[in-house]
Amino acid sequence: MFKKDYIFNIIPKYAVLPLIVSLIANLFAYYGSTLFVYILGITRHGVSLPIDSLFSFNGNWVIIYFGCYLTWIFYYIYVCRDSEESCYKFVTAEVIAKLICFVVFVCYPTIMEDRGNISNMEAGFIQFAMDFLYNKSDKPYNLFPSIHCLASWICFRGTFMCEKKNLPLQILAFVFAILVFLSVLFTKQHYFIDIIGGIAVVEIGIFISVRLKLYEKVLRKARRSV
Repeated sequence: MFKKDYIFNIIPKYAVLPLIVSLIANLFAYYGSTLFVYILGITRHGVSLPIDSLFSFNGNWVIIYFGCYLTWIFYYIYVCRDSEESCYKFVTAEVIAKLICFVVFVCYPTIMEDRGNISNMEAGFIQFAMDFLYNKSDKPYNLFPSIHCLASWICFRGTFMCEKKNLPLQILAFVFAILVFLSVLFTKQHYFIDIIGGIAVVEIGIFISVRLKLYEKVLRKARRSV
């Protein structure tokens, strides 16, 4: 009973299901699309631009690349704790964005053609983290739009959905988003266009969720089901 109450002190009861749906949407967008592409035998494409040559491989940025998961956890919970309405605005927008990613991943699957050379890196934590990233954690697929950038940008945009605004946290979310954008370029996990795609799907998701008030329909159904 204590553990259950402790969890609900961090994540409100109304936010548990939306956050679970968000996680499922993420798994579906990435792994579901990978399975579809494999079964259908669709050719993957590179989407590099001249600007990508400005960002040389730098493994130190892997700290930001993995560290941002902690930032996501904080901001997802922060926005969802603000109010039930903020929670559903945020998660509905985020799920829409990831469903768009799924469609793009299947219709135009991408691949990173020029990853960094980690074989010459000095042994240590950075080399270990890069090896884990490249060879065990994240295959160079489903680049456009970048889910890494999507998650970071919606954390920033989500702070504006909150009823109780917090300027320092808004600024911090923006700074973290920019750092993540740079990290995906310097670790050679994404191309520049993938960042633009990640931002774009978030803005589309917010437009549909908030401007077209889709979240209100989702929230009403959720309340009736309780």
